[in-house]
Amino acid sequence: MKLFVVLALLAFTGCQANVLRSDEPKSQLELVNDAFRDYVAKARQTAQDTLQSIRESAFGQQVNDKITESVEVARQYAAVVQDQVTVIGQESYKKVSEQVERLSGRLQQDISEVRAQLEPYAEELKEKVEQRLQELAPLAESLHTEVAQRAKAVQQTVAPYVEALREKLDPYTGDIKSQLTDLWESLTKSD
Repeated sequence: MKLFVVLALLAFTGCQANVLRSDEPKSQLELVNDAFRDYVAKARQTAQDTLQSIRESAFGQQVNDKITESVEVARQYAAVVQDQVTVIGQESYKKVSEQVERLSGRLQQDISEVRAQLEPYAEELKEKVEQRLQELAPLAESLHTEVAQRAKAVQQTVAPYVEALREKLDPYTGDIKSQLTDLWESLTKSD
């Protein structure tokens, strides 16, 4: 038994297969990928360190001061432009409002004139339409009567065939109904 334990111990420690290690050796692609990621991380850190040192340097402070100064000048310029635009906008709004008011007055006058000119034509057209409707009323009534007569004739012609078909299908409908009832009962009992 001791011999078996010694051989097993030698087999595990002396062989290349490492039973305790679950990681497989990395492929070339994975090694290259890891190396690239390490390089990018180091480059990023170097860039951040360089930016930090520039910010803390006298030159970086000067650049920050110039940027702050430029932002303040831009704010002041924007305020002046906004004031000017407001004044111009109010003047433009007043002019446009006056023009719209004048045009609205003219448009109302033109609409009234057109309405006065078209009113006789509208009355004439209304009278003609009413006259045509009165002429068509008897025709519509006769058409309605004819359609009703033909529908009744079709119904009388088809009625014997419908009754014969119903008599032929009645035995099947009763049989299907009983089969469906039995199926339903068997399904409800099994649930």
